[in-house]
Amino acid sequence: MPPALTARRHAKGFVLVAVLWMGVALLIAVSAYLATARSGALTARADVEMLRATELARSGLNAGLARLALTVTDDEAVPRDGTPQIMRFAEGEVILRIEDESGKLDINAAPAELLAPALRRVGSGADAFDAANMAQAIVQTREAGRVYGSVDALVTQFNLSTASGERIRQTFTTLNMTPRIDPGSAPADVLLSLPGVGESDVQDVLARRAAGLTPPRLGAAAVWLAPRTGPVFRMTAEAVLTSGIRARMEMVVAAKGLGFRGGRMDYDILSARVLP
Repeated sequence: MPPALTARRHAKGFVLVAVLWMGVALLIAVSAYLATARSGALTARADVEMLRATELARSGLNAGLARLALTVTDDEAVPRDGTPQIMRFAEGEVILRIEDESGKLDINAAPAELLAPALRRVGSGADAFDAANMAQAIVQTREAGRVYGSVDALVTQFNLSTASGERIRQTFTTLNMTPRIDPGSAPADVLLSLPGVGESDVQDVLARRAAGLTPPRLGAAAVWLAPRTGPVFRMTAEAVLTSGIRARMEMVVAAKGLGFRGGRMDYDILSARVLP
């Protein structure tokens, strides 16, 4: 075969290989671009879904505030002891909880004999000795003239776990402002912290509360009870979209009196935040 023909064939083979490699490189580049674009689209969609879930939770809080505005004589008055209420919307559902802060132990006012058993129940693995020391530390903090600005300060002070922190917020408050609690809205952990109150007593209280009846007498624990409503309430709303995306929000409100229109309670919003 003539050398010139051989050289031309080799040149054509080289060009073919080069073209193939360029095609592979271009394919890889396009695939990488499409993957990046898809990832970006998924991230943007996730952000949009989270925003939708957050707005749905906000709608749940607004609906809860409207329900909370109903007076105690209204048939639609909602439970204020943390009982979950499910509200369904077109985009999903909201699990709403309304907690009356007067049913919780105020860490700026409650005595150590009430704080210790409650801390033992909700603290992260705290035994009786640890709980007593924690209660004493709270009292000493108050005696030193320092006031707890929020329950989160308690969680930080004792380095409690996330799970314990959630139970702490359901049990303690800084917005009751008295050492006494409301038996009509107090959670079980608070009721069980009262002297002389056992499991059967708590079940009786919860059953009567669910039936709309007045709480039973609790003997020696009565000195720590003060039936009343509000004035401060904490609402949490967990929104669940039909896609499964979840978001949680919390709002703390304080009653400021009956409004002139419709005779319903007006509230000031003390705080509102998105929960992790």
